[in-house]
Amino acid sequence: MIFSQDFKAQFEKYKITFKKNHILFAQIFRFIIAFAIGLILSILFSEIAPFKSYIKNSFITTSLIKILVTTTNFFLYLFGFDTNIQNNFIQISGTSGVRFIYSCIGIRHMAFFAGFILSYYGKLINKIWYILFGFIILIILNSFRASIICITQFYYPNYFDIVHYHFTRIVMYFGIFILWMIWIRFFSTKKRLPENRQS
Repeated sequence: MIFSQDFKAQFEKYKITFKKNHILFAQIFRFIIAFAIGLILSILFSEIAPFKSYIKNSFITTSLIKILVTTTNFFLYLFGFDTNIQNNFIQISGTSGVRFIYSCIGIRHMAFFAGFILSYYGKLINKIWYILFGFIILIILNSFRASIICITQFYYPNYFDIVHYHFTRIVMYFGIFILWMIWIRFFSTKKRLPENRQS
């Protein structure tokens, strides 16, 4: 009987806490759902054959590779390097060069970003233009990432794989996180958390 009363009291305590913070809990839940949907989309377009093959064999991949080569070359030019480019290949003079393929163009990251924005609170028209804006930012970040990889190949070839597969990916995911936070802070239409007011 005592156990039953203690359980009931504890349940009422949690119930009151939930009511007081229901907006916060709703936002956390929506964030988790949006994150999961973004992750699923990123896996679909980068790992699952039907979806991956459709994008990989379309003009989207060809266009993104051209953009990636051009913008990476521009960054390297700003950094003072002489480069050679041909189709999907870019080379700093004196290195073996880097060839861009489907997995290099940032489809995974763009799908991850877009899936989150589409699933989170906000007006559809705002989501559309913000996703397009985010794609531009992610393409620029990916080009910067690619230029860092090329520079690593020039100066520190032994660290090429570490920089390529690990370090520079942080740049992309950090960019996605910042874009998410900007959306949540400035464009989400969900009721905001109440601010503490001094009487």
